[in-house]
Amino acid sequence: MPSSSPEGKRQALEMVQSLGEVTTILDVGPGAGTYYDLLHPYFPLARFDAVEIFAPYVERYRLPER
Repeated sequence: MPSSSPEGKRQALEMVQSLGEVTTILDVGPGAGTYYDLLHPYFPLARFDAVEIFAPYVERYRLPER
């Protein structure tokens, strides 16, 4: 499934924001990039790395371009 439920996204954002200055974010199983879309506006200078096990999603969702 390339996307996830909206449930818990606000809490996830608040938890990451509570960490202070975030410079690197690792997304395991990014699918369509839901957490990138959620977090990038708040951490535009952070480096986003992702590990996607389902190879077709890498091209389909243009993950290297994010």
